[in-house]
Amino acid sequence: IYLDIPGYLIHGTTNPESIGKFVSSGCVRMFNKDITDLYSRVEKGDPVSIIYYPNKVGWLNNKLYLESHKLVNEDESDASYKEIPVESAINEATRERLNTTIDWLRINEVLTLHSGTPLSIGHS
Repeated sequence: IYLDIPGYLIHGTTNPESIGKFVSSGCVRMFNKDITDLYSRVEKGDPVSIIYYPNKVGWLNNKLYLESHKLVNEDESDASYKEIPVESAINEATRERLNTTIDWLRINEVLTLHSGTPLSIGHS
């Protein structure tokens, strides 16, 4: 799928380890079955938003995960994107799960590793 940004595409890959990682000049890689499904559901001219958050929080099977990536640019202190602070993302994710246990030491480890892999930081 071609985007308005020259050289940026959304496409499948035979290398699943590259999905969700910054390993090219801007392409978004997906599993082949997922790009096939997406391609059948979009039309030329549909709007696309590429949102860059180096830290993401989400739930899977009552476990809370944090995914942290290294910053794309060495100095992003004046970055033009609006980064959601990790604490705010965690508070939003746990707002309706009042009995959530959070491991704040694990969060610091995840933020130090920047592995790009979702790692468990809590449970409900």
